[in-house]
Amino acid sequence: MEQVTPDFRMALKYYDRLFDLLTEHKKNLFTTLIEYRTNHIAWLADNFYHEQNSSAIIRSADCFGYNTVFVIEDKYRFKVNEEIAMGAQKWVNTVIFQVGNVDYGQAIHAIKQSGYKLIAATPHIDGLSAENLDIRKPICIAMGSERHGHHPEILEEADGFVAIPMEGFSESLNVSVTAGVLMYTLKKRLKSEGIDWQLSDADKKRQILIWMLKTIPSAQKMVERWIQEEAN
Repeated sequence: MEQVTPDFRMALKYYDRLFDLLTEHKKNLFTTLIEYRTNHIAWLADNFYHEQNSSAIIRSADCFGYNTVFVIEDKYRFKVNEEIAMGAQKWVNTVIFQVGNVDYGQAIHAIKQSGYKLIAATPHIDGLSAENLDIRKPICIAMGSERHGHHPEILEEADGFVAIPMEGFSESLNVSVTAGVLMYTLKKRLKSEGIDWQLSDADKKRQILIWMLKTIPSAQKMVERWIQEEAN
């Protein structure tokens, strides 16, 4: 999840003050769209090479209301193209693990410690379809690199596999297309199967605060000033 720093916890005290600075349009937008966000299913972009795919998975996550995308950077840096993402990177929490600072095992452990079972999306191992995947408990779906597929540790540590059946000569879809298909199908299931998938009231407030800090001009500096004034 989005890491909470002491300053972030302090900023929660000024939630109402920041909210009053939003336009009426933004207030309505934030309070409406937060009802569609979920952390019940998260996504992992494993060492993506093309910024088109990096950008597309972030944009798709936002479009379908997914709140969190984990990223492992190994050989390649995760780049988001503004023209493709259309600003979606402001609305989706990305948690980046850089290999060198951590290894794959540590990254996987951190994701599982966050409460997720790890599900690898791959056409090369028999996996369940998106319609049959068990989503009663939180899962994180790992999407492999376009060039190399999944790192071996992802496959070794996966708690399960998911696949989209192919009926043509091509053995697989583009990684961002695969993510989009899975995101749509799984969100539809979340909304129809009686699963408690929405954010808690506390997490809704935290997420709107994150959005406000990213969108209100000089919001961080204002919060720092308010904290300093209170300290004095």
